[in-house]
Amino acid sequence: LDTKSLIKTIETESQAGSSFMKRGINLKGAFDVSERSGIEGKRVLLIDDVMTSGSSVNESAKALVTKGGVKYVDVLTLVRAV
Repeated sequence: LDTKSLIKTIETESQAGSSFMKRGINLKGAFDVSERSGIEGKRVLLIDDVMTSGSSVNESAKALVTKGGVKYVDVLTLVRAV
């Protein structure tokens, strides 16, 4: 995957210190796909350094599937915050 295919189109507040609910609302619709070619119909691996609520990964995956035509999205998280 070209790392430029998934882009953040909306400037959002920092997620740090936000509640679970606010994190989801904050990132709603914040990601888009700039280039479908090369990712359409593919399996994509998203790597997230720290996952807290999963909002970033969920919104990113949603954009990749609905706007980019990605068939599968797998996620690798390095640290899971509780």
